[in-house]
Amino acid sequence: MRFLGLTKRVLPSGLNTPFKNSLPSNGFRYLRIPLKIFFSTLNSESTESNELKNKFKGSEEQQSKKLANYKSEATCTRKVYADNEKVSLGPPTFTIFSPEVCLTLKLKKDELTGLDSLLLTGMTRLKDGSNAFNKNSRISSLLPLDTLKKLNQVLKTNSESPVTFEGLDGCSVEVTNNNGNFSVKLYPTLVPGLNLTSGMLPGFPNGHSYLNFTGSVTEHSLLVHALSELSESL
Repeated sequence: MRFLGLTKRVLPSGLNTPFKNSLPSNGFRYLRIPLKIFFSTLNSESTESNELKNKFKGSEEQQSKKLANYKSEATCTRKVYADNEKVSLGPPTFTIFSPEVCLTLKLKKDELTGLDSLLLTGMTRLKDGSNAFNKNSRISSLLPLDTLKKLNQVLKTNSESPVTFEGLDGCSVEVTNNNGNFSVKLYPTLVPGLNLTSGMLPGFPNGHSYLNFTGSVTEHSLLVHALSELSESL
């Protein structure tokens, strides 16, 4: 007596198809069984279908849905200084989170000149569905302090051509604000430890790659607000 084992295979199209086990099949034929009687599709609300959906939560499709529903936000932190009975606040540090990139803005003293400067640091998100940021993607740019007001002005003015600012650490920052579309691109120097991590080098061939902070009117508003607050704290 021969037995036929049927197993359900889930196809990319969402259809479930019975197929034979690896048994001798010389001259053997089996009866086609209507799928609608025995098997459900991925569109059904069966328990197994839900398990399959949960299995692929980390897929690119799920990641895209997360990013589509993402609400941009920013954090602001300040140090508090005390001198006897006198308490004062230090300049704010802003971190703006977009669906794919985070950008941190803070005032910092240049270690070589001792002068105040504007530090921009960005990281990209991991592609594993966790929404965490990849620390190896970090790029920083140290800009002269007078760039602060200039950068703010560029983001408030519509311009067809990008504006480039040269950093004190050899990097450059390219800012574009054209018809409601804005971007802040951080170009590294490709010197490990200076303004990017060594893990970034393989992903930046010939220095043509960059970290791009962009977004909708929400990210634009957060960025302009951060630059204005930093200017007022001087």
